Amino acid sequence: MVVLSFFLCYNVQQAQQKNKRREAAFVFLCLLQRANLLRSRRRSAEARVCEYAPEGGRGEEQSYCEAEEGARKRWGWTRRFYMAKEKGLSFYKKRKKINSALVREIFNWLFGILAAVFIAVVLNLFFGMTTNVVGSSMEPALYNGQKIWVDRFRYILSSPKKGDVVVFLPKGNENAHYYVKRVVADPGDKVLIRDGVLYVNGVESSWVTEKFSDPGIAENEFVLQSGEFFCVGDNPGQSEDSRSANIGPVKESDIVGKAWFHSSSEEDGMGLIK
Repeated sequence: MVVLSFFLCYNVQQAQQKNKRREAAFVFLCLLQRANLLRSRRRSAEARVCEYAPEGGRGEEQSYCEAEEGARKRWGWTRRFYMAKEKGLSFYKKRKKINSALVREIFNWLFGILAAVFIAVVLNLFFGMTTNVVGSSMEPALYNGQKIWVDRFRYILSSPKKGDVVVFLPKGNENAHYYVKRVVADPGDKVLIRDGVLYVNGVESSWVTEKFSDPGIAENEFVLQSGEFFCVGDNPGQSEDSRSANIGPVKESDIVGKAWFHSSSEEDGMGLIK
């Protein structure tokens, strides 16, 4: 019985060792097959990228073009082929998709900035310039020393018209103070002052009710040229205006803007200029 038991134990141990060897061999074969499969897949996905490197700088994972071996020896440079070993490896950057939400947000910011700049420019043109009335030539509409706001934006888009109270520099003289007068005649109009009355195109002007004591250059009828305006004060007896030879018809390029708002004074409160 003892011999039989020993024989059985020995056979069992031998069988177990054989099974372990078989399992190890099977695992080794599986791993080898897996390695060969991965190697074949990588080789099929490899992209050869060539670059030049000095002779002797060869790496373990480099392959060389036999067809260009003569050129390499002649020039002393080696063409190196880097193999793309990893799946998905690329020497070209992927194009990133444009995020529509980000683009929309950028455009909103740009639009907001441009709108703010536009509003600032317009506000500056409307409210950015003020001046004071000098003298009593515009009474009773405006009084001496009264502060007025000038709209410089209006005449960028259009031209002055009859009845507008404009601010200008006589003959473009920047050393002179700003003149504030009312436009009574446009380019192409015929102007004449006779017996103290202003006639425009043969019709008595409704913009000046006071008599003119001095007709000045309008004593004889003349025609305003293109871009010229005849401007006078509402109080012509105290006004130096287009009747004077040193001022004459006002050119449109010399007009700064339209006076549209005035501050309060002892005689009048603040309000729009009529």
